Amino acid sequence: MTDHQIIDSFWARSETAIAQVQERYGTAGEAIANNLLQSSADAEECVNDALLRLWNSIPPERPVSLWAYFVKVIRNLALDRLRKRSAAKRSGLTLVLEELEEVIGTDDSWQEGQVLAIIEDFLRNEDAENRALFLRRYWRGESIADAADAVGLSTHAAKMRLSRMRARLREKLKEEGINV
Repeated sequence: MTDHQIIDSFWARSETAIAQVQERYGTAGEAIANNLLQSSADAEECVNDALLRLWNSIPPERPVSLWAYFVKVIRNLALDRLRKRSAAKRSGLTLVLEELEEVIGTDDSWQEGQVLAIIEDFLRNEDAENRALFLRRYWRGESIADAADAVGLSTHAAKMRLSRMRARLREKLKEEGINV
């Protein structure tokens, strides 16, 4: 079944849509949630919650990319769960988010609108290796060592690149009139 057909199944309110998403994207979605939460039980629960969210949001939504929509839902659920969990203690992802908050601020509205468009433009202008490193670290929540290994860099080189990328992003945001 194609993504388009699965979305049509959601619109027809057919429960096979949920099974198809689970079969097609469940394992990858669970891996993303597990990277963020560091708990396979919580990751599995996030995937189940994401499937319910998809059921409740399609319709009226008709996503262009089912995969991107599913991952966004999983990521947001995992981050919400992490924020609740880390209210009392700091986790690895809390530190990841703090690195990025230095640049984009703490306002949750950065995920919407202008700032997100600036970040996307910034990443388009980075080379593929830097873009992959940035996304693995700040979107998927991977450790610097894992992200560095995935793109073929040493941990030290990855730390330096990420630091320089955050500085360039901060400058780009300032150029665009975003106060950080």
